[in-house]
Parts: sequence; structure tokens; C-alpha cells
Amino acid sequence: MAKVKLMGLVHSVRGKVGDVIFRVNRGEQTVKKAQGKIKDLRTEKQVKVRELFLYFHKIWKEMSITERILWEEYTKYLQTIRGKGGGIISSHKGTKLRGREAFIGVNITLRTTGFKKIKKPPLGNISSPPPSKNDIRQYGTYTEKIKFNVWLPYSYTTQCKVQVWIRACTTGGMRYIAETLPITTSPAEVVINYVRFVYKGKTQNFPLSKLAPCDIKLQLRVVASNGKVSMPSALYIVEIRP
Repeated sequence: MAKVKLMGLVHSVRGKVGDVIFRVNRGEQTVKKAQGKIKDLRTEKQVKVRELFLYFHKIWKEMSITERILWEEYTKYLQTIRGKGGGIISSHKGTKLRGREAFIGVNITLRTTGFKKIKKPPLGNISSPPPSKNDIRQYGTYTEKIKFNVWLPYSYTTQCKVQVWIRACTTGGMRYIAETLPITTSPAEVVINYVRFVYKGKTQNFPLSKLAPCDIKLQLRVVASNGKVSMPSALYIVEIRP
């Protein structure tokens, strides 16, 4: 996408001409080449996220001006921590994050983690939950399952859950949250024994034993019920061997 400056009596252009799309984005005229037809896979996860987006968008429209202003203030906080891994959502570089985006992003994360929605953002001197501790064997070798323990280094003010992400697998697969479970200062066991693939719009689970040999990249993040999240963990690489 490129920014353009119009001259003369024409101040803005909107619409599509051939394979070029003209838009006005926050007061600036932009032009970009239209993308080809994108196939809508409509996987179970995509459908769920879309339904949640529409649900929280409706709630946002019904909220009072005072409630919306609080989320606009919260975006200022998110902008200060962008790139530090401390926010639930972020905007594209060079654009301003809006209160509606923050409200929807925070609540989709909470809902998909199993927590209740919140209408008030976590403003004030509320610290984020600490990153989880774990005993993952970096570059360790596993066979039919990946098993390790996670725990919090100290207690937090509200209930927390840890998200265990599969970031990549050398045999393919999709990026997804493999496990979400409550986390406290006591060790909790995590067991991962399959990797998900999307085939013809359907999500399928493949046992690790059938994917071996391969390498899997894991990452962890703690989500608190008040809408705060921890810094993401280091990226762990483990081997799956027969």
C-alpha cells in the first residue's frame, strides 16, 4: 500500500479501478493493488473468532461514552509497551490503536482462554502477571508426547491461565494454542501428543509418533482474568524422534 497526494479540486478517491483500490485511511489517501480471490477455509477456529468479533462489536456499540473513553485511554498504555510483548493486541506499525480494537482484542483473548468478558480495561497501577516457570528441556528429545511442568514464580492478584503455543513444526502443521490450563505457584503438568493440520477446511490431529522425526517450537504466555498478560516466554525447540 502506498500513500498518495492528490492535486487540484479532487481531495479524495474511493473505490476500485481495474486491479487498483483507492481508499482514505484516517485522513490519508492510499492506493494498493487488489489481491486475488482468497479462499475462505472457514475452519472451526475461524468461525469461532468471527462470531466473537461480531458479539463484542455489538457490545461496544451498546456501551456508554464513558466506558469507551476508558478504552481509548487504555490504548495509550498499549502504545507505550508495543514491541515489548506486554500487550494483548497491537496495531500495525504507523497506525493508531483505537479503543474498539483494544476492547475486542482483550475480550477475545479472555473468552478464548476461558475467562469472562470485561467492560472496564485494566487501568491504573496494575502489574502484569509474571511469565511462567517451566522445566522444558530445550533441544530435548521426546517420542510420543511432550511432557513438562509449568508454574508461577509468585502469586498474582487474580486467577491466571497459561497458554502453550505451538509456533512451528518442521513437518508442517498450523500455529495454534495447544494447551490452556490454570496456573498457580504449584507445578501443573502439560502434555502435548499431537499437532494440528488444516486439510480441506477441516482441522485434523496427527500424533507426534507419526510425525517423527521433526522439531517443534513452543512458546508460553500467562493470561490473567483482569485482562493483563505476561511477557511471552523464550522460544523452546524440542525434537521428536521415533
